Amino acid sequence: MAIVVLILAPQFSFGGDYNDVVLEQVRQMPKGGSYSVSHFAKIRLQSSAHFESGKFFIIPAGPSFCSGATYLVFIRTIETLRERGQLNLDYGTLERLIIRDQHDGEGVWGRWNANGPGTAVSFTNCGLVEISTISTRRSRVTS
Repeated sequence: MAIVVLILAPQFSFGGDYNDVVLEQVRQMPKGGSYSVSHFAKIRLQSSAHFESGKFFIIPAGPSFCSGATYLVFIRTIETLRERGQLNLDYGTLERLIIRDQHDGEGVWGRWNANGPGTAVSFTNCGLVEISTISTRRSRVTS
């Protein structure tokens, strides 16, 4: 078993601490719902992050799955930072963030959704974090 530890790289700290913005977006996400990795859940995810006129409109809809939910938080964080004037992205960059039917490892969403390291690798590829892998032995909980 391996534990992936994300360490923020210095080049990401130029704009300040974004943890509060991310946590704000997490708190605003709907509670409950159901878990599914079905084709229907993927379609609902695509419709949850509607992109129009250079802006994402996020309306979470279920069922959902972990990488989809975290991606919506990511997109909401980007839009919040853009609204506050703390982040400027060109249209082409924003368009690459759209959730389409990308396969694992293809494009931004495909890398985010990839089985295994997924999100951590996406952040590393963007130069936002460094990844350290720590191997641990499997443990059991006994009563």
